[in-house]
Amino acid sequence: MNKARQMIVTKQAFIYFVYIILIFDVMYRIFNHSDAILDWQLVSILGLLTFAILGDRISELIIGKEGITLKQSIDVQVLQIKKDAEDIQSINETGNTKYIDELLERVNSPDRDVWSKLIIYRLALRALTRQICKVQGMQLGDSPSLTSMINFMKEKSLITDQLAYDLNFIRYITFFFEWGTGHPPTVEEIKRVLDIAPQVLKYLEYMIERQGSAA
Repeated sequence: MNKARQMIVTKQAFIYFVYIILIFDVMYRIFNHSDAILDWQLVSILGLLTFAILGDRISELIIGKEGITLKQSIDVQVLQIKKDAEDIQSINETGNTKYIDELLERVNSPDRDVWSKLIIYRLALRALTRQICKVQGMQLGDSPSLTSMINFMKEKSLITDQLAYDLNFIRYITFFFEWGTGHPPTVEEIKRVLDIAPQVLKYLEYMIERQGSAA
C-alpha cells in the first residue's frame, strides 16, 4: 500500500515538475519575443500530461487544429450518475443530510453538463423539502408536489418570503428539464438557477440539521 502511494506521489511530482519546466519555457519565449509561444510540440506535451493525470476518466484525446478535445469515459459518467441516485435515495429514506455535500461537490464539477445539474438540483430540492415537511407533520404521499411542500413551509413560517421565492423559481425553471413540457427557460433564468441552487440547497440542509438538534 505504501509503495503504491509512493508511486502515485512520485508520478504527480514528476508531472508537476514537467509543467513547471513548460511554464518557464513559455516565459522564456515571451521574454525573447517568440512569434509562437505555444508550438505544436508544447501543445502535444501538455495534452499527454493531461491524459496522464486524467487517463482513467478519458476515453479519447484528440489534438488537432481546433486544439485539444477530451472525451470523458462513459463508465465514469455512469458511476457518477449511479452515486448521485444513491445519495438522493439516501436523503429520501434516512433524512441524513451528509449525502448532500458530496452530491453537490460532484454535480458542481466543471465536467458535468448543465441539463444533469438542473435535474439533480430539482431532485435534491424535492428530497430535502420532503424531509422538512415530514418532520413538521405534513401528510405526504409517494410523490408530493414541490408546490404544495413549499407552500406548507411558508404557511408554517419555516422559510422567509425570499427563500420561498427562490425555491419556487428553482422549481419552475427546472420543471421543463424534468418533464419536457411548457416553455423552455431563458439563458438568464438557467444561469440564475445554477448560481443560487447550491446555496439554497445548503440552507435546506441546515434547516434539517436544526430540526434534528431540536428534536
